[in-house]
Amino acid sequence: MEKFVAVVFDTETQAYAGAEALRSLHRSGDITVSAAAVVAKDAGGIVEVKKTVDEGPIGTAVGLGVGALIGLLAGPAAVAAGTVAAGTAAAAQAAAGGALLGSMTGSTFGMLHDIDVAEVDVAALDEVKRRLAPGQSCVIAAVDETWTAPIDNRMAAIGGTVIRAPRHSVADAYYEAEARALDAELTELEDDLRQAHADNKAAVKAKIDATKAKIEANNAKIDARIDQMNADFDARLDEIDAKIEDASERTRQKFVDQKARLKADHEARVARLKGRIEVAQAVAAE
Repeated sequence: MEKFVAVVFDTETQAYAGAEALRSLHRSGDITVSAAAVVAKDAGGIVEVKKTVDEGPIGTAVGLGVGALIGLLAGPAAVAAGTVAAGTAAAAQAAAGGALLGSMTGSTFGMLHDIDVAEVDVAALDEVKRRLAPGQSCVIAAVDETWTAPIDNRMAAIGGTVIRAPRHSVADAYYEAEARALDAELTELEDDLRQAHADNKAAVKAKIDATKAKIEANNAKIDARIDQMNADFDARLDEIDAKIEDASERTRQKFVDQKARLKADHEARVARLKGRIEVAQAVAAE
């Protein structure tokens, strides 16, 4: 399963060396990096997205979580003020709701847009915030690795501290929790209706109708979430298929295994969200 890796360094120069190490490991097939960025925190605590010298204008649907994670690291005040930046373009993107980031495709970093949500555990985010002190820099990447030694060894040699977090869909969990809460609210209101005095039934029925409307709206959000997940999934499959086609015999199986893990994880997440919609529809129809 893909995970987020953050590597904290004392200097920006070390962070660029860390990014180059990730790029090298990616090219050799030891790991697969779908997106990465170098960020720095200045003395005032402002997080800035840095550019690498060979950065190119590559647009892709892959790696959205890394950009959102950068926005979360910067904090809402910085995003609103446009102080999260990779030049002026990233400032504008951050203010619009997400930070720009670099996507690793082949051997180049590109700029991503249309940031959605970070899929990372809150505890892991807090650890990165705590470790990244003013004056330090950090490489953040979405990585698929079969073992931790390649990254750990290369980053230790450069002076980096590695933090890992499994990719966890905060958005999925939010929509599921919202659906469960609305289901419980509707059940409670229907119990109230059965016990209500005749004079109060109209008011309770109005609340029931309002809750059913909320359930429909949440189901629509889940449907949109699934559509976004499918688009992201298709883009990532296309990238992996290209790697499989170009890979050497030694590295091809790693990409095949990654594709299988990605597919299984995606299908499980979609099935869970669709199941949540079905439950909500059944409760609303009662």
